[in-house]
Amino acid sequence: MVFAPASLILTNYNLPIIRALYLSRNMSLIPTITNKELATPIKTKDAEVWVQSLLKRYHVTRESRDFLIQRKGVTNEIIKELIPLSKYCSRKYSCEGYLLKFYPGSEQSFDAEIIKDNGDLVERIEVTLAIDGYQNSIQAEALVEFGTAPMFRTPLYEGVGRKRRLLENSEYDFIDNDEWINKLAVLIQKSYNKKHGNIHKYPETTLLIGVDIALASNGEASQVLSCFTLSPNTFEKVYCVNISGLQLWELK
Repeated sequence: MVFAPASLILTNYNLPIIRALYLSRNMSLIPTITNKELATPIKTKDAEVWVQSLLKRYHVTRESRDFLIQRKGVTNEIIKELIPLSKYCSRKYSCEGYLLKFYPGSEQSFDAEIIKDNGDLVERIEVTLAIDGYQNSIQAEALVEFGTAPMFRTPLYEGVGRKRRLLENSEYDFIDNDEWINKLAVLIQKSYNKKHGNIHKYPETTLLIGVDIALASNGEASQVLSCFTLSPNTFEKVYCVNISGLQLWELK
């Protein structure tokens, strides 16, 4: 994949000042989505459309788009938890009679419940996203600065700490197919292992792993998932959902 280089015009000295002015002047342009709104039960068959409507609120201005790209505020939960949940609902609960109940923040040890219209519990769900959080954060900064970012690696930069980080221009970004498959398989396994390490917190809970494999064929996706290993005494069910496609895989 090729990304055009961009010109770097900010310096280490004025970057913190510019960012501070940017935030103070433009926070009023950021849409407000409350935890109460996110916690309102939604029909599972409508969940994906609902989540997309939340995301569209951040596509009105450049400031709100940058806010979303960097997963600030409530957008972090929308991207990391509600997008995978909405995809899961579309694949598994696309009929009438089911509701998605999301728990924003830390109200529960799990993230969501699927309930019937009459209130009966169907399943509890804990969600994780198979990403390199550090790399993803730097990529988001590059997207805001330049409009482009490498897809498969961490953008190069100078300086220590986010406030004084000086990103370099984006360049060509390629990755070998086997390396990409291995990298994604490792991310999925790490995200599962991290949650399994606290399995005592999730009795009778389904683990949903969100993964972005938009550019993969079904054969490549199968190669990625064939590397996955379950631990004993784990979650009641384990699923992997493609947040950029139509696939849902049952791993346990």
